[in-house]
Amino acid sequence: MRPDFVARVEDALCHLGRYPWMPGVAEELAELGWSSLRDDFGICSSNYGTGRILEPSANRPLEIVAQLQSATGTEPLNFLHVEILDGEAARDYKESGVRFYTAEEIFELDLCGRLEEAINLLEVVPSLCEVVATMVKSMHLIDAGHDDYDVSFSEPRLPFSIFLSVPHSNNFNVALRVAEGLIHEAMHLQLSLVERVVALIRSEKHYYFSPWRDEFRSSRGVLHALYVFRVIDSFFGELLGYRSLSLKQNAYVQDRRRQIHKQINEVRDFSTSPELTKVGKTFVSKLILAGGVITT
Repeated sequence: MRPDFVARVEDALCHLGRYPWMPGVAEELAELGWSSLRDDFGICSSNYGTGRILEPSANRPLEIVAQLQSATGTEPLNFLHVEILDGEAARDYKESGVRFYTAEEIFELDLCGRLEEAINLLEVVPSLCEVVATMVKSMHLIDAGHDDYDVSFSEPRLPFSIFLSVPHSNNFNVALRVAEGLIHEAMHLQLSLVERVVALIRSEKHYYFSPWRDEFRSSRGVLHALYVFRVIDSFFGELLGYRSLSLKQNAYVQDRRRQIHKQINEVRDFSTSPELTKVGKTFVSKLILAGGVITT
């Protein structure tokens, strides 16, 4: 690892400003992930697919059902395609109770329209949109079973893939919820890449209360949640000045920010955890202080 790159990542972690998604190091972090994929699987950004890593085979056929377009351009976005998993690649997920939308359902329910609306909101904050674009290549759409329930996940072994539910309805808050899910998983992937460069956790022997899960989690679990929701809070803060939001959307954003700030306030003691490295403690302290508390 180049010392200058390590120093830049440490600086980004310890000097979070208005944009905590660390846009200055995102591309180099992504290249670290791509380098590993090229070495391990012969996979690069032009032939990436979740199924090709899970099998693994760089030549496995992929079922790409959509490339999403933004409102500001006519070309498909170069970062987000909707991929269908089948066969062996999908088996473990289905056995765990994950139900993927079929290609037919994706088109019939206009789920890509919901995704494009969410991306249009992301584009209100160009630097964040670029980081998400850098981190996400393949998306898998999940049926959460109820329109009021959101679920998403990602895995470090799949460094540019996310799994995300998309509601059927076109409610006023759907685009905001999907945008939050996109950011949520992209930031998990980014922080996993950060941890390849800079150690933030010394050990995971103890468990800490996580208000986001309402359960006790490892130090890494709390760290990731704190980072992800700090970024989401900052995104929502930027959106409040966006004139195209409706009154209901503004109210929803303000309510989510109040919830997130309350949750951040509940993990303030985590900054003193002995399981955090020196850089980890500084990073956590910055995240907590930047979060603050909204009382109105």
